[in-house]
Amino acid sequence: MTNAAAVARKCVPIFLVAAFALAAPAQAQKSGGSITVGQELEIAGFDPLKVGVYDTSTFTAAAAIFDTLTTLDEKGEAAPKLAVSWTHSDDYKSWTFKLRQGVKFHDGTPFNAQAFKENFDRQKDPANKCRCAFYITNVKEVLAPDEYTIVYNLTDPSVNLPAVITIQSSNNAIHSPTAWKTKGDDYNRNPVGTGPYILKSWTAGDRMVLEKNPDYWDKGRPYLDRIILKPLPDAQSRFASLQSGEADIIWDDENDADNIMRAQKDSKLTVHTYKGSGAQVYAFNTKVAPFDDVRVRQALVMAIDRPKMSQAISNGLSRPATNPYGDGSWVIVQGRRRAAVRHREGQGADQGLWQAGRVQDAGDRDAARPHDRPGAPAVLEARRRQHGDRAGRSGHHPVARLHPPVPVDAVAYRRSRRSRSADVCELSQRQSARAVQLR
Repeated sequence: MTNAAAVARKCVPIFLVAAFALAAPAQAQKSGGSITVGQELEIAGFDPLKVGVYDTSTFTAAAAIFDTLTTLDEKGEAAPKLAVSWTHSDDYKSWTFKLRQGVKFHDGTPFNAQAFKENFDRQKDPANKCRCAFYITNVKEVLAPDEYTIVYNLTDPSVNLPAVITIQSSNNAIHSPTAWKTKGDDYNRNPVGTGPYILKSWTAGDRMVLEKNPDYWDKGRPYLDRIILKPLPDAQSRFASLQSGEADIIWDDENDADNIMRAQKDSKLTVHTYKGSGAQVYAFNTKVAPFDDVRVRQALVMAIDRPKMSQAISNGLSRPATNPYGDGSWVIVQGRRRAAVRHREGQGADQGLWQAGRVQDAGDRDAARPHDRPGAPAVLEARRRQHGDRAGRSGHHPVARLHPPVPVDAVAYRRSRRSRSADVCELSQRQSARAVQLR
């Protein structure tokens, strides 16, 4: 289980790597056996052109079916996977990767530079209208100068490209070109990668069965023979499946904090926690009043009492944020930590709003958020009552319901590593957890 869905989307593949015993173990691992994973969503498919962006559940399966060029080691640093080494230009706008030789896709197609380039070009091609192309706009082109060398040419410098491409996202998962060309539309439900597991069967609404790849390039791995993924959208049903032994691993978000706390008290269950790499944030439209006034933005940030919000939303399981990236991120934010200490205590809002007194008559403000979140509105409303109506009232609109779209003054969302927003107000830093039943 997790107390942060946004971070789980980024960390699930990393966690499952450990569960699938793909990461270097501290002690000898036993081979054989299977695990069943209870997931929050039914997987829609794997073809980037069909699904656009992978959701949390798809990440889980993709971590087993596909490999990426790089992975994260135990220190959270980029390490070799399908790429064995890499170098960069002085301006960090060009990265050259040397590929692992002798690797084959599940269908026997050789993995090489041309196969990788075809994956990238397919997503980037405007004719394909892939939603996934949004996330690779900084990549100008991928070149394949020889059979086992690829070159990323970027429009802007990227000092951390090897770390960015570690996750099995729709952009980074490497598919067999032969498979998508021969299967056509059917490829979406018949994915072919180079990963440690092969798709054996998939019954919609019931389960997906992944079996050990006997020809996996990393000899001796994986250790498990089989992984079963079961969609269990209802949080209580997922937790019940864990307690009954139907599932070995589940995860959930902070909206179901009670389940995490129950698991912590159950001697048959183990809750695994680690630092996350994201946060719940507010982004202000700084081009419109009153958010064009930095004093207003600072005051609103100061008005948020993060510990109280965490307690209301997740029984204190969400960690108050000091930056928009999370303590588990490779990003180190300097210069904002001191201000964040004041902000999370809910101090200083009145003075800032009075100094920017012109916003008293700003009227109603509209804010968009990605979905409804229990608990948070009540906390925010209590803070608004405490500091008065000087910044106007807020109308909240779930983004999915904005048909037709309406102009907004602020947007609340769960920040990811790919977010491009700069002016953000951190709410609650992520800390992920898993509940695993021991048999």
